Amino acid sequence: MASSSQSTSALASSSTTAPVSATPLLADILRDHQGSQAEHKRASEQLRKDAVRDIGDLCDSATASLSAQLTRVLENQREIESLSRDCAHLVQNHTRSTVKWTKLVDQFSTALKELGDVSNWAHVIERDMLDVAATLELVHASLNPTMEKRDNILFSDTFDIKDIDKDGKKFDRVSRIDARSQTHDMSLILDINSELCKLDAGDKFKLTLASSLSLSDVKEPAAFGKGEANWRAYVNGEERSLADDYEYVMFGRVYRYDDASGSKVSAFVSFGGLLACLEGDIRHLQSFVVGDSVYLLMKTI
Repeated sequence: MASSSQSTSALASSSTTAPVSATPLLADILRDHQGSQAEHKRASEQLRKDAVRDIGDLCDSATASLSAQLTRVLENQREIESLSRDCAHLVQNHTRSTVKWTKLVDQFSTALKELGDVSNWAHVIERDMLDVAATLELVHASLNPTMEKRDNILFSDTFDIKDIDKDGKKFDRVSRIDARSQTHDMSLILDINSELCKLDAGDKFKLTLASSLSLSDVKEPAAFGKGEANWRAYVNGEERSLADDYEYVMFGRVYRYDDASGSKVSAFVSFGGLLACLEGDIRHLQSFVVGDSVYLLMKTI
């Protein structure tokens, strides 16, 4: 019984002391909780203040940047407006200059047309003067017995060289010239010895084709007509001949006469392998006969 009462008293004392130790534990928990809440509140408040401050700084920075950019935009706009005004002035000046240049070009074109008319007029006068010179030469020759006889002159005219070896040079000492006559409008293709007769494109020369070199009524020996004698010795002899008035002389024969084109004919002459083709109006080539001997005489002008 004694032990039973002791146990009962022990249980009673333990049940009486348990709530007393639990109460301080809850208070501590409550106090810690409230402290943590206050700390959390203070941290949140500090974060809010920091956020507000950062947002303010960001707004101030953005405002300053936008203000600077807006200032640059306004400056660029003013500069663009100034450049636009300058460009408008330049366009106006260019327009006025273009009008002036257009007038000058028109005046220049008119002057060129007038110059072309003068050039054509001068060319016509030159041809007329050449005709007059040829006529005077004929008259003078008929009055002076020492001058060349017209009976042995087959053709004579002044030529302008248009081209030399236009298809390339075939032989070292031979050149082929392409020329046009001034008076009779004849075309000439001629092979020459380039070492003895030096000509360039643009040069002028007088060409005479004759049946003999005699200046008198006495005809050459028959052998010269056949080309079998040394005609060079005759040319270099004491007796004056037609060759004395020229710089380059060749002897050959007419080997072809082409009149298939009607009024336009061609006479082909071979001078020992050097060929010549004279083409033009039939009136100036009527004296050429295939097989006849021909002297070619040239001198530069």
